[in-house]
Amino acid sequence: YICSEFMISQKIRPNIIIGVFKSDRESVILDFYSGLSQFLEPVTLEFTEVGLFESGTLYLKPAPNRELNSNYYKTYATMSKHFDAGFNGKFLPSSWRSHVTLGYEPCPEEAQQMLDYLKSVFNPFKCKLTTSALARCEPYQVIARAPLVFDGM
Repeated sequence: YICSEFMISQKIRPNIIIGVFKSDRESVILDFYSGLSQFLEPVTLEFTEVGLFESGTLYLKPAPNRELNSNYYKTYATMSKHFDAGFNGKFLPSSWRSHVTLGYEPCPEEAQQMLDYLKSVFNPFKCKLTTSALARCEPYQVIARAPLVFDGM
């Protein structure tokens, strides 16, 4: 369930953001991503609950995962040496929380109603992350993708 008109209209796939960085030169950040993407590990996640951030963002929360955390720290260590962090520090190591955004509901009553509904239909599940991507935020556009290779899976 995706409950955000913006995500639907922009065709934003379910995703886990593992870094947000600012760059005036897209080609430079693309070069760093191309090198980094070769070292990102494949990830199998188990989603265990739905939740709501104070901002009104509804999300799916995965169980703690070593590979996902490793990918986060590889990305942060590589990119933070060359680019400033974006999104007001929400993706710094001290504040990053892995999640898949389901939607944005700025109205607290509507957000709570959607959360209650999602909790009523949610069943834990597993999935594989098959691709990493570099996306521009405003306007949203995927610039590059790289496969995460599962050996023997």
